[in-house]
Amino acid sequence: MEIRGVGGINPLEESGKSSKSVQTPKSTAPSASDSTNISSEARRLQDDAFVKEVLDRTPDIDMERVAEVKQRLDSGYYENKEVLDVLAEKLIKALGL
Repeated sequence: MEIRGVGGINPLEESGKSSKSVQTPKSTAPSASDSTNISSEARRLQDDAFVKEVLDRTPDIDMERVAEVKQRLDSGYYENKEVLDVLAEKLIKALGL
């Protein structure tokens, strides 16, 4: 038994297309007269999108917890060595150090 190719199709040739290479024009550097104008509405939409993205990534602030920490700072609670050691351990763990 002799096998002579695969149905006469050359896999390196695209069917129905010329084998001639097509040259694309080389890009040229922009001329001094080229310019781009961005409308104030587009700038506002971009700024709004940026602000929304930042807010979406920002965790909510627990104001009760903030008040509790402020009260502890004012009372000198964090000046205790044992409390500072626990706080330091928690910071090291949170920062992955």
